[in-house]
Amino acid sequence: MKQHYYVEKTGIPDVLVGDYYLPWGNLPDDDSDDTPKDVWGQRRLRYLKENRTGLYSELWMTGKLKGYLAELDGQAEMFSRLVKQMANREGVKE
Repeated sequence: MKQHYYVEKTGIPDVLVGDYYLPWGNLPDDDSDDTPKDVWGQRRLRYLKENRTGLYSELWMTGKLKGYLAELDGQAEMFSRLVKQMANREGVKE
């Protein structure tokens, strides 16, 4: 068996340990700047950590977690704005 294996999908090299390939390489630093600023990003981050650990690990190890949460926050803000505009157009006060 090969000792080292490169996963092109994730861009993370793996190393053979016993019978299993484990991720090997430089993982992103765990700094507090990755914490989402908006409520929807924080909620999604908590959901990923508690219920979708595989997806959370993949996003974190590839360095895409911060961008993913920022995009989600942007979509939530855009949706909120759209709902307010539609309510104003329909004459809804609440």
